[in-house]
Amino acid sequence: MTNRRLNVRSEGRTDNILWRCCEECLRLGREDTGAAWYFLVSASVMAYASYEAYLNFIGEKLDPELWKSERQFFSQGEYRGNEGKLDKICELSGARIDKGRRPYQSISKLKRIRETLMHGKPDVREFKLDVKEGETPIFFDLTLWKMVNEAIVSEAVEDVKALCDVIYQAVCD
Repeated sequence: MTNRRLNVRSEGRTDNILWRCCEECLRLGREDTGAAWYFLVSASVMAYASYEAYLNFIGEKLDPELWKSERQFFSQGEYRGNEGKLDKICELSGARIDKGRRPYQSISKLKRIRETLMHGKPDVREFKLDVKEGETPIFFDLTLWKMVNEAIVSEAVEDVKALCDVIYQAVCD
């Protein structure tokens, strides 16, 4: 038997890893456990991270030279941030995204969830609460509790996939 040396090129896709994490967290978030909400929060963050990684994956395919300086280019000017990346990708690929409707609006919700979590500012509330003797009060009313539930996260995850599919179709046509 003769040994052969093969030249292999492999491409790891961070967006795929993050997407699988998102799907698994969403699955666990749909289960009726005391920790379900925390998995939904995680699914939200993973969905947005996957979207961001997908923009970088597609952007590098469309304009490798530009994406070599991606951090610098998208940190200023007309194409700032992930919105700027999406705009540039649409410009390069011909993809058409209506930012005033789904699926893009769901991406905006995910971004707000991510920013609320990552910037970690306290959500301080002051109020009076009547509590019966011997009972433990439940008063969790954080902004994040209102932003994350199964319906919101499920819709947002579907919309991340839909938006990425629009981009993919434009790139492949």
